[in-house]
Amino acid sequence: MFRVGFDIKYLLVAMCVIFVCLFLIVRIKKGGVFGLLTKTLASLMFVITSLYGLMKNPYIITFLVCIGLILGMIGDIILDLKVIYKQDNDIYLNSGMASFGIGHIFYISALILCMTQIGVFELYKPLCIGIAGSIVLSIIILSMTKLMKLNFGKFFWQSAIYTLLLVTLSCLSVIFAIWYNITHLWLLAIGGILILISDLILSLNYFGGEENNTILIILNHLIYYIGQILIACFVLFF
Repeated sequence: MFRVGFDIKYLLVAMCVIFVCLFLIVRIKKGGVFGLLTKTLASLMFVITSLYGLMKNPYIITFLVCIGLILGMIGDIILDLKVIYKQDNDIYLNSGMASFGIGHIFYISALILCMTQIGVFELYKPLCIGIAGSIVLSIIILSMTKLMKLNFGKFFWQSAIYTLLLVTLSCLSVIFAIWYNITHLWLLAIGGILILISDLILSLNYFGGEENNTILIILNHLIYYIGQILIACFVLFF
């Protein structure tokens, strides 16, 4: 006989997947306001999942991750407004990146706080390695954008800072998971990596002239939502 909490956890994850599938269908078939509404529901679902996890695991670490996911949901909505209200493109794009970027600061803070509970003095080595790796990898990614024929224009510095935050989360979570042999951190690590990949694809839409490429739109959202669901699971199964 399974416990009720066990059933609810997996039900929430299943609902996340269902709402993502619904959003993808509506986004491709209709788009516009209907796409925004279903996208909001899909994003709200991973936030609800994380909040349930926070209720079961009320720690400062899970709280910070929940805040990051909420900011991700806000960023989702803002970026879709960019598609609907094209005349205000700059405002929505900058605001969306800011929301996601601040959300990643919360993720990174939660990650470092989690590691300090293991030992502050032992933290500096993997932390230094992770930060150094993040800077190098960010430079490589930004250099590759020329090969991908991306033109960031006036959004270059915002994109560069945002890239650094995405890569930092991915590098630190992977290094910490390996260094301290913490299996649970792989949920956050893989989630962060998938969001990084989805944003690289999104860059092709926004800055590479592929805004109406259906395949890229599906790939971007599918990879992104899998990443967000994994981060929500980090809280859910903490």
